[in-house]
Parts: sequence; structure tokens; C-alpha cells
Amino acid sequence: MNQKHEMKQIAPNIFKITRFYQTAQARESLFVKEPAASFEPSAEYACHCDAQGRYHFLINQKEVLCECDSVYTQGFAIGEADGIYGLGIHQKKALNRRNTVCQMLQVNGMTTAVPFFVSTGGYAVLFDTCAFMSIGIDKPCTTERQDTYDTDETTPNEIHVFADDADTFTYYVILGESIAEQVAGYRTLTGKAPMYPKWAYGFFQSREHYKTQEEVLAIAHEFRNRQIPLDCIVQDWNYWGDLGWNAVEWDTKKYPDPKAMIDEIHKMDAKLMISVWPSFGPQTNICKALEQADGILEKSNREEENWGRVHDPLNPKASDIVWDYMNRNLFSLGVDAWWLDSTEPSFQIDSSLALLDCSDCYLGKNSRYLNHYAMATSRNIYKHQRNETDEKRVYILTRSGYAGQQAYGASTWTGDIRASWEVFRRQLSSLLSFSLSGIPYSTTDIGAFFVSHPAFMEHPYEGGNENEEYRELYTRWFWFGAFSPLFRSHGTDTPREMWFFGEPGSEYYESQLAASRLRYALMPYIYASAFDVYKNDSTLMRPLVMEFGTDERVKDISDTYLFGRSLLVHIVTEPNRRTAEVYLPSGADWFDFYTGKRYEGGQAVTVDAPIAHIPVFVKCGSIVPMAEPAQCTAQQDETHLKLYVYSGADAKVMYYQDENDSYRYENGDYMQIPMSWNDAEHRLTIESPCGKPALFDSNKTIELYLNNEYQKTISYCGDRLEILL
Repeated sequence: MNQKHEMKQIAPNIFKITRFYQTAQARESLFVKEPAASFEPSAEYACHCDAQGRYHFLINQKEVLCECDSVYTQGFAIGEADGIYGLGIHQKKALNRRNTVCQMLQVNGMTTAVPFFVSTGGYAVLFDTCAFMSIGIDKPCTTERQDTYDTDETTPNEIHVFADDADTFTYYVILGESIAEQVAGYRTLTGKAPMYPKWAYGFFQSREHYKTQEEVLAIAHEFRNRQIPLDCIVQDWNYWGDLGWNAVEWDTKKYPDPKAMIDEIHKMDAKLMISVWPSFGPQTNICKALEQADGILEKSNREEENWGRVHDPLNPKASDIVWDYMNRNLFSLGVDAWWLDSTEPSFQIDSSLALLDCSDCYLGKNSRYLNHYAMATSRNIYKHQRNETDEKRVYILTRSGYAGQQAYGASTWTGDIRASWEVFRRQLSSLLSFSLSGIPYSTTDIGAFFVSHPAFMEHPYEGGNENEEYRELYTRWFWFGAFSPLFRSHGTDTPREMWFFGEPGSEYYESQLAASRLRYALMPYIYASAFDVYKNDSTLMRPLVMEFGTDERVKDISDTYLFGRSLLVHIVTEPNRRTAEVYLPSGADWFDFYTGKRYEGGQAVTVDAPIAHIPVFVKCGSIVPMAEPAQCTAQQDETHLKLYVYSGADAKVMYYQDENDSYRYENGDYMQIPMSWNDAEHRLTIESPCGKPALFDSNKTIELYLNNEYQKTISYCGDRLEILL
């Protein structure tokens, strides 16, 4: 390792290493924002370079990671027992990345690359490149640009990294005993995750696709008539009709008055999200404007431009043009959120490799920016909308992603997947891996995108939502959605609205309704957890290894996870199962969420898992705020709260409220009520509210429960209360 190199300490526990292969100057990062604040070095963390030019990283004088020789761009020696997690979504790989090769690309329905991994060994690594990489953990990697790669060769206890276009190569090592500390370090480098509007934590109903203004309104009204919770209805593609692919204009034959439609949706206390693609039909006005601005990534073979002409999001003029059309024709009419589809971007193939055969982007060779497309597009929309107004928080859903996207209001879904129990199981490890990649918000098409199409399905569910086997799969998936960061149903082939799975009283309808109502009952808990994500760099969907990393049995578990800091959820991922074996991590006792029965941690327990619900447990020493479920977040009444206290350890929680939209929370415009539980004295303390006084309702009533048993109802006018339970 004799090439030129340098080390810079960025924070007490973060070290930057740059190796110079062909140039003497490092490139400017597209997603790392090094903190400018000064810091006091800590004796706890250290990095030193040996005589061979290898860097060693230590916690409390114990080496946890070191560089090793590699025939590729970079090598690391790791501990034999270390679990390695993250690197984005790789749907066919296990949660623990040991003994795998991960290709850093964007591939629809398969891979969303994020160049960041965490470990149980006390270290995490963020690679500062947008180019193709191949990362082999316990295996050699490859120098070939390809979507998938594996080998039977092994390199035990080593990580080997090939980075394309690496005239310089920079990476950051984040030291921290816990994975949560490592993820917080990632956010220090790439940006905090701003809060979404409160409605975005509710239910999204989508379909490929609603075809008319009349249909959109009819579906929204049916939700309200049936009193099924709904916060957002989604308009997928083809609202542009004959105007050309992705014209970003409304076809007035099918949508005669889009503003009136959106106004009517808003009167129902619902929101509208709309699909905008990165490519535009050649006949559209927006495409012609982009061509004049040299804002198109040109294919050498135009026949490969299946979905129109793909714009260059790194070109400032192109970014301005796209936003101008979105603002004039969509946002100014009241559209609330953005669905940025096909952001690999999609050409004849749905892989970012397709960019290699395009004209150079605004900044240079596409090979250097291969994975940056979705991130750049999201950043453009976020910045433009925030320049337009701070009254409306940005919500973006994108089919690909990259490091740093959380700073721009972007969430990712797992793409156009196919319905099967195996694919369903992959979604759990996919979303958990995204959390372990530092990005807190992700989702999946509940029930999968493809269901019955014989061209895309090896074993199609004939009849779609009328197929009994598919109804069971969809309902189990729906419960997973209710305990995912974002709760969204979408797909093709068959309608997904709840009433297509049965009428009131039928088991699948009632189960889905129960899941939705529970999501909304938990909204005070979920919204407070979202603020924790923003303020404290926390994570909403928490793999067990993040919280209980010293328990060896949790290293490979992906069907059980924490939702927030207190709830443990087990997802049933096999057909015809009505019981489940659930491992409860050591280090805490656990209460059955439904019965209040207490279990000792460190054991597997068998519990009921009927179609009606899934197993949920609560960690001892928890306070879980809840409210009555409502048809949407705007109609939820939190003047009457329910506090569920679970004994066995002391507990603290912050009840949180803000304006539900706007960015004034960034300047402290929010209200919190600190609550704590003293287990030895069985004393609950509710402090006076702190923060913005106008957000506090002095007429609150609170129902108190201890280990699921009702205790009493109290009035809370803002004075400090101490209650013995």
C-alpha cells in the first residue's frame, strides 16, 4: 500500500482516509457534508498508520478494523465474529452480508445501492463515490460492471472493494460500539432526515393506475364512506393521456378540472401524490425545452429510449425546467407529494448500467456518477420545493436511491416485485437493510407489483384479489406494511383496495381493517418516533441487531424487528401458519401486546398468529402513547390520550406535537411532554409541557394502563403530575 494517502479526523469517532492513485487531488463529494464544527479529540477513538501505509482503527486501544493488502481498490481485515450489514437493498442476499458479494448498482426490483455498511465489531465504513463498486465480504469481488456476481472463492475475514473510476478513493470510518452510534455517524456526514408531514405516516392507497378524475374521487369517497383510514391517494402514470409520455401536464379529457379534484380530496382531509418520471416523450413541451438546454442524456441507439428521453439531473438548467413544469402544472394546483418513478434511470433495461452508453452528464463521464441519479433528482425537487414554500414539507418516493437521500425527504420502495411468499420474505431483510444503511424511510408494494400476469409470474395467482391464496399473502403483507416506516399499497393486475378482498365481516377485510386502525391508534408513538429520527438520528424500523448486538442469536434474524424503540414485531411469512415461534432478545423482558403476558428475554416462544393479527410484544420499561384510531391523521383527536406503561425497568418517553406540516419545527416550533416511569416505586411522572405553548391543549384527558390493565383516567392541564400505579 505504497501510493500517496492521507488521514483527516472529522469528528471524535470519524476518520477520513483518501488514497491517491492517479491524481494528487481529491474530488468534491456529491453527498458527504463534513461537519464544520470544531471538536475535542477523544482518547476512546484512535487511528494510526503503520510502516506499510496501512491504517488501523481502535476503540479504547483495542483494534477493531484495519486495512489489508488487496489486488482491488481497497481491502480490510475484519473480526471473525463481526456481523456486517447495510450496503443498501440486495433482495436475494441475507441480512448479514458475511460471505457475499454486493454490486453497487441500481436495478429495479433487485438492488438499491448505498455505499455504507455497519458492523457488530464497533466500526462502519462510508465510501465516498457514486461509481460502480463491487464489495466482497469473505469473498473476492469483481472488476466487471455487472448486475450480479458471486464466486465460490473465499477470503475469510476480509473485505475487498473494487471501485470504478478511482483516480482517488476516499472512505470514512465511523467508530462506535453500537450500530445505532454508527448510523448516527453516517447522518453526521450525509445529513439529518427531515420530518415528513404527519399525513405521510398514515396510509397510502395506490394502483397501476387510476384512469380518470372520476375514478380517483370515487375511490377516495369509498374510503371515507366505509370509514377505512386513508391519508393519501396516489395518481400513477398516464394522467397526461395523449399529450405524450410524462408530459407533466393533465389530459383534460380524463381530468377535466384537476384543481377541483385536488380541492375535493383536500376537503376529505386526504392528500394526493403523483407520479413523475425522469424521461419525457419526444413530442412533449418539456422534452423540447430540455433538448434546447442540452439537458438530455442521449442514448447512442435512440431505440433504447423506451420511456422517452431521460433528463440530466446534474444539469442545473434541466433541473429548473423539470421543476418549472411540476410547479406550474402540479404543485401550484395543490399536489402534495412526489412519486419519482424509474430513477435508475430506466431505458431498455432497468439498471443504472444503461447510463454507460449515454452522452456525458453535465459534470462529466457517467461512469463517475453511475449511482447518483435518484439522489440528484430527489435533491433537485426538495430544494426547489423548499425555495417555493416552507409551509409544506417535502415527501418523495423514488424507485432507486443512494447515500444522503434522507437529507432531501426521499424514501425508496423495493421496485416492481412479483407476488410470492419467498419475495415477501425478501422484503423484510430489504427494508431492514435499508435502515442499517442509514436511510430511515422505505416501503414496498403491499402484495407485490405483479400478481397474475403470466409473462412476469412463474406461478401467477389467477383471479388476483379473488384468489384465496393471494388474499392470505396480501393480508400478511398488509400487516407488514402497517409496521413499516411507510404504509403503502400498490400494484398492477388486480385492485388493492380493501373491499376487493371481502366485505365487512369477512376475515381478510377485518384483518386489514384492524391493521390499519392499529397503525392510526399508534400514531402518537409513530410521530414521536419520527421526531426522534430527525432530532437524535434514530431509526424507526430497527433490526434486532441494532439494539441487542451482544445477543448472538439476533445477528441473522429478519422476520422479527423493533418498530420504534419499544415495540417488537414478528411478521408471518409462510402460508397457512396460525402460530409463530418468536425469539425475544436477551437483555429485556417482553409483554405480549394483546394479552399483557410477560415473557423472559433470551428465549423463543410460540404464540398465536391468526389471520386477524400478527405477534407484537412490548419491551419492559416502556411507555407507549396511543389515541383512538381515526379516518386520517388530520381527524385524529389527541386531546384524549392512552398511556400504556410496561413495568420491569425505568422508562422515559417524550410525547410530541407540532403543526403537522411546515418546517417551523426546525426552529423549535413544537411541543413535548416528558413522561417517565420509576419502576421501583411504580410511579408515573408527567411533566409540564415544554416548547411552543400554543400547541398545548389544556383540556387533555389521559387513560392510564399498566401492563395492559386499565388503571384510571386523569385530567392533565399542564401541571406536573405524579401518579402511583
